[in-house]
Amino acid sequence: MKPSSRRKRSYRFCYLSAPPSYDTSYIRSFLKDKEIEVLTLENYVGTSTSVINLLTQCISDSDLIILVAKLGLYPMSLFEIGYALGQGKRTIVLAPSGYIEANKDLPCIWIDIDKPDAVLFVLQQVLASPK
Repeated sequence: MKPSSRRKRSYRFCYLSAPPSYDTSYIRSFLKDKEIEVLTLENYVGTSTSVINLLTQCISDSDLIILVAKLGLYPMSLFEIGYALGQGKRTIVLAPSGYIEANKDLPCIWIDIDKPDAVLFVLQQVLASPK
């Protein structure tokens, strides 16, 4: 591929899934500065009675997926990862280091949840990467 034909990805919407106990304000602030709107399930309440339908719509409408697995990967987290990857979405998972090692075969960008500076660095790199 010629360098001139490579284009920077365009991100307008980011699906952010995190437990209520995890402070996502630094991620939200970073994305807002980049003019990327954060989508969560709350944006879709009232559009469906099925949680699966809400999740799939939210992920489908997003350009970037960020999942916070503070307490590990649960079945719903794995569903979100699988659906996002199946949709060809760039997927970032924040997890404790032990879970990263155990699940590193999933083709996601894995970041240690205890390193906010690393999270922001990786987000910057992802947003700057070409298609």
